[in-house]
Amino acid sequence: MGLGTAAFLDDLEASGARLAYLTPSSQFPTCRVMPTDTREAVLKWAERHDAYLLEDDYCRDFRYRERSLPPLASMDRRGRVIYMGTFSKSLSPALRINYLVLPEPLRDRWREAFASSYSPVPWLNQQVLARFMTDGSWDRHLRRVQAKNRRKYETLTRVLRATMGNDVEMLENGTGLHLLVRVRDGRPQDELVRRAAEADVAVYPTKKYWTDPARHVSSTVLVGFSSIAEDDIEPGIRALAAAWFG
Repeated sequence: MGLGTAAFLDDLEASGARLAYLTPSSQFPTCRVMPTDTREAVLKWAERHDAYLLEDDYCRDFRYRERSLPPLASMDRRGRVIYMGTFSKSLSPALRINYLVLPEPLRDRWREAFASSYSPVPWLNQQVLARFMTDGSWDRHLRRVQAKNRRKYETLTRVLRATMGNDVEMLENGTGLHLLVRVRDGRPQDELVRRAAEADVAVYPTKKYWTDPARHVSSTVLVGFSSIAEDDIEPGIRALAAAWFG
C-alpha cells in the first residue's frame, strides 16, 4: 500500500466513524481502483469498530485493460458491507433506478422503517427492467455498451498521445467514463477550460472535487467520453490541442 493509502487508513482509524462511503471499483475523479489489500484492511476496520461500509459500485462495468476486482460485498463475511449500484451509467440516467443489497439485520430494519413508504420509481419501469434483465437482454446490452466505450477510450487515449505528446500527462487507470489530463506547463485549470470552450470543446475543472481546493492537482482537467460520438473524438481533441498549444 502506498503512502496515500496508509494515510487514508490512519484517518479512517482515527475518525470514530460508524459508516464509510467507498467507491472501490473507480474512485471519482481519479478512476483509481482500490487494491485487494486495502479492501481487506477496510473490512477489518469495519469489523473492529462495529461499523458499515457503503460500497457504491457505480462504474464497475467499465474496465478496459484488466478484469474487475471482486467487490467488497463479495469479500464480506461479517455483514459489514451495504452494496449500492445504479443503472444510470450502463442503461439510462432517465430511469432514476438505483438499488441496495443490505446485510440481513439492516434489511429487516429497512423493511420496518420504510414499509409504508412510496417508491418514486413507477412500478411499470421496475417490471420492464426486471424482464429486460431476466430474458438475457441485459447481458447483451451491457456487452454492447462495454465494447462501445472501450473503443471510445482507446480512440481518446490514442489521439491525445498523437496530438499532444509530451505536453500533457494522462492520469487514467483504464476504467470509468472519463480521464484526467494534466498540462505540463503549469497553466491554471480556469485558463485551460476557457481556451477549450473558445474552441467549442467541453472539458471540466477538477479543483471543486477536492476537500481542500488549495491542494488540488494543478493544471488538470477532466475529459469525458461517454456521451460523445466516437467519430467526434479525434476532431474534438485536435481542436483542443490547437486551442491549448497553437
